[in-house]
Amino acid sequence: MNNTETRSRGQVVRGRGVGTLVGARIGFFWMCYGLVRLPKTAGALLAVISVVICFGIIRYATGLIKISKTMPPPVAPESRANRKVRLLFWLNFIIEIILLNIVFQLLTNGSLEDYLIPAISIIVGIHFVPMAFFMKVRPYFFCAAALVVCAVITMVLLQLKVASVDFLAAIEAIANAIILWATAAQKMLYKQAY
Repeated sequence: MNNTETRSRGQVVRGRGVGTLVGARIGFFWMCYGLVRLPKTAGALLAVISVVICFGIIRYATGLIKISKTMPPPVAPESRANRKVRLLFWLNFIIEIILLNIVFQLLTNGSLEDYLIPAISIIVGIHFVPMAFFMKVRPYFFCAAALVVCAVITMVLLQLKVASVDFLAAIEAIANAIILWATAAQKMLYKQAY
């Protein structure tokens, strides 16, 4: 995208809202995955906290989407720029899905299922890097790095057998949820005045 082709403010705000909404939901699914593998007393408290956090982020995200509808419609160059971002997003997403399928097949066929959660986390983390560039969302760099670092730590701990596979998968899933929510919260705390 050249400097003359930028997305309209409304398109950027809507994109941030949709991205935050998706991140909140995926974070919730990660949290659920982790919670079912923890003792019920710890899981119950975290479940309540998770619902409150997720609800707050979803309210913020839907508010951004509503605000974006009140902004002026994009002009032709802005629409072209937005189409380009959407195309890059879907291309990135398709590559992520293909990589997830390849890794799933390799690990399950090689009897390495214990490493599925960290491997998924690495691919999901890496997919945030190109999005940070073409969507111009710096917090995605933090998100990518944090997801990958947590996954690598989990792999090392799995190799050292310091805890059960289920426990380590639960902790990593919960960490992934927190990372996604922290990325969304960072957008909330440092949002521009729209």
